[in-house]
Formats: sequence, C-alpha cells, structure tokens
Amino acid sequence: MVLRSKSKNHIDLEVLETGSDKWRFTGIYGEPQSDLKYKTWERMEWLKDQDNEQLPWLYVGDFNEILFHHEKEGGSRSQSCLDLFKGALEVYELDDLGFSGDIFTWRNKQTIGNTHIRERLDWAVANAGWRMKFPLMHVKNGDPYHSDHRTVVVLTETLPQRKGSGGGFNFEASWIQAEGCPKVIEEAWESSSGADCSLRESIRGMAASLKDWSVNVLGDLEKRLKKAKKELEKWRRESISDDSVRREAVWSFKVDRLEELVAIWRSQHNLFS
Repeated sequence: MVLRSKSKNHIDLEVLETGSDKWRFTGIYGEPQSDLKYKTWERMEWLKDQDNEQLPWLYVGDFNEILFHHEKEGGSRSQSCLDLFKGALEVYELDDLGFSGDIFTWRNKQTIGNTHIRERLDWAVANAGWRMKFPLMHVKNGDPYHSDHRTVVVLTETLPQRKGSGGGFNFEASWIQAEGCPKVIEEAWESSSGADCSLRESIRGMAASLKDWSVNVLGDLEKRLKKAKKELEKWRRESISDDSVRREAVWSFKVDRLEELVAIWRSQHNLFS
C-alpha cells in the first residue's frame, strides 16, 4: 500500500496488487455537526481532484449522515443534510454497496425510549471501476460490542457457505498454550492409537477427547456468551421503546461481563486467542 494523504478525518491509500493492478481506498470520518458537514464534502472534492488516473475507488467510514429518513429512528434530521450527502455521492460518482445485517450502524445507547436514537451513519461506497473489479464483493454490518458503532466489513469476494459443519470439529491453535491441553492430547493419542487403529481412527479419538475438554473447561462460558450476544442482537433490532432499550442495556451488560469472565479464564490458563 502507498499512503497518498491523511488528516484527522481521512486516510487515502493506493492498494497495489500483483503486476500493475492497483486501486484506491479511502477511510473517512464525516463532520458530526450540521453546520460543519460542508467540510466533509469539500474534502471529498479535494480527494477527487487528486484522482488523475481514475482508479477503482472504495470509500469506507463513518460519514455521519444518512441518505433516507428510514435509516434513522429517534430524533430528527433535516432533508437538506440528506440532499447534500446524495449530491456528493452523485458528483463524485460513488454508489452505496449495500449491506447485510442490521441497518442501524450507530446508536446513542440511551436507556429511555424517547431519547434513544439509532442511525445508519457508516457506509461503504465505491465508483463503477471498483464495483466492476470486485463483482462478488459483499458488505456486512458487523458486531457493535464495546462500541456505539457497528463495524463495516467489506469482503472483495463472497465467502462460500460451509456445508455439513454442524457436528464437525475445529481445532483451535491457541488451545495448545492452555494448561492441561498438551496432557489431554498425549493421553488421548495413547489411548486411541495402537496396532489395531488406523491413523484416521486415532485422530478421530483424539479430536473427541479435545472436544470434551474444551466443552467442559471453557465451553459453558462461551456457550452462555454466544446466547447472550444473540439475545442482545434481538433487542437491538426491536422497535424503539422503553422496554426494548432497557432490555438492550441489560443484555449489553451481560455480554460485557461474560466476555470478561472468558478473558479471565484464558489469562489464568495462559490461553490467548
């Protein structure tokens, strides 16, 4: 990558690929105050003027603006602000790449319904050249844990769906650092290997022992954390009300606490992810 320019509100990079292929990435933070938003559009104009090669171009970041009123719940926003954002995208030939997941990427985390606000402030937009270069791209609005924003994840290729993984076994490389894990592997290998066992059978037996170990030692905490995150996500997507924002706050606290407990367990057992 080559740094083209940067400021407190943006970073502009040139991404170099194999051969002479290259494209442009800009991370941006839009001005949050209505009377200063013009600075964001002026910065985009300046960045556009530096694009002499007309490279494929991807913008990702917190624009601090919405395009349509349904992308905001709670509070109000003037139509003129929306129109300026739409106009900027049109002038600089950038299109919304869409997303999967929750539409609202930011919330103010108030615990009273009539003061709770959530909006789609974080975007991935690109010009036609970038969209043609990555036709299988996918954008996901990710987890918001420990932040009032969701992460915006841009995949240049759609990941294939995994089939038949429900009852499978995945070895975590970090397990090997946990106290007791090497012993589990050694004992499991000795008990499941022998003259009458094939290599595949021995590996299968060791995997079963490791799976039991992980479930018994850490699995309960991680299972509870996974359920808590699922419940939190459910209440994040409910319509705004005193009840929904209160439940969101409760489950957010539970997720934070469970993540602390998992981190403590990992630390005590020298297990790092």
